[in-house]
Amino acid sequence: MTLTAAVLDEAGDRFIEVSQQGAADRPRELGRAAGLDLLDKGAAEIIARTRPEAH
Repeated sequence: MTLTAAVLDEAGDRFIEVSQQGAADRPRELGRAAGLDLLDKGAAEIIARTRPEAH
């Protein structure tokens, strides 16, 4: 199975996309790997800016 996940900032200036492959019977591991890959590429900064306390 392949999972593609992305994070886009509100202005549309920054886009981070990752793809991970894994066993179809282990979707949590696949999702976790994609999430960690997004975080490694800077998604946490984009996500933090969308939270109400950041405004």
